Amino acid sequence: MSFDLSTVEECTRINNSLLKAVKGEDVTTLKDILDGLKECNVKGKLNNLSKSKLGNTVHKLGKHQDAEVARVAAALKQAWAALVAAAKEAAGKAPASASVKTADEPAAPMEASQSAVKEEAAAGSAPQPEAAVKAEVKAEAAAAGPSEPAKLERVVSTAAVAYRPARPTGDGTRDMVRTKLQECFVKGATENERFLREAETDTATMAEDAELRMFEALGGVSKEYKARFRSLMFNLKDPKNPHFIRQVITGQIHTNDLADMEVKDMASEEVKKMRQDASEHAKMALMDERTYRNYAGKGQQDGILKCPKCKSMKTEYVEVQTRSADEPTTKKCVCNDCDYRWKFC
Repeated sequence: MSFDLSTVEECTRINNSLLKAVKGEDVTTLKDILDGLKECNVKGKLNNLSKSKLGNTVHKLGKHQDAEVARVAAALKQAWAALVAAAKEAAGKAPASASVKTADEPAAPMEASQSAVKEEAAAGSAPQPEAAVKAEVKAEAAAAGPSEPAKLERVVSTAAVAYRPARPTGDGTRDMVRTKLQECFVKGATENERFLREAETDTATMAEDAELRMFEALGGVSKEYKARFRSLMFNLKDPKNPHFIRQVITGQIHTNDLADMEVKDMASEEVKKMRQDASEHAKMALMDERTYRNYAGKGQQDGILKCPKCKSMKTEYVEVQTRSADEPTTKKCVCNDCDYRWKFC
């Protein structure tokens, strides 16, 4: 497998593939990509490696936990560094410890002029006045012709630091909890990358902090500790509740708070609204008619009678037949403002 490194876009695509393989711990893909890069001819293309940050990624892979990946990455980094040093030497610069981030560009006229001034000073000749040096530099720059502005390239941000596994504790259960939590955080960071923008997300630190807080707050590896872990895994991986993992990844909910959160606070907005509506309906079901009307705001309507005590019109009455059928009904009245009751025939 070989790659075309002649464009920054292609180098950026390869860099993103490397970072994705690092996140997913796909060692096979890492080896394939590095072997393909080893076969590429990068002479004259080192500037693309620098702009796309592909050289920086290969440099970090030189410390990968897999020995084969680290060996290939280190060899690739040394080969590219040698090309950078050769390009500098050919351009008239003194060879130095080169890095992949430096592009193989010729020395600028300004740099050549400044080096000449330093050589004259070392030889004992009187240095030129500062104004004369600036005029000479400007003249040489003008003679070199106008330089074309650098073309801006869009580089896709990964919004994540280099992947590393969570630190082991020596306890099998705690290590398993940290691993599972980190898997959830890695998946959440990948799915919510557009919300992270340029923020860095260290999933290993997040998993370590969350597990350590659970261990301290719930009395070690106890029954409550395991129940909290199962509850967290269910809510973090719930496809119907993407808001919860998004809030954790973006920092709206701190990982230390996961150990003490109420389970109802982890639910989605839809479930929270359903629970609130059910609680409201259950509360209203226990009310009598008058209490319900007052609770719903309907008890504030004016009636036809005036309260003899507070003179309010917020009254209501009911007619009952308390005597024989040929007698008039009795009106039982109540005031909704002061709860005064009276009756009349």
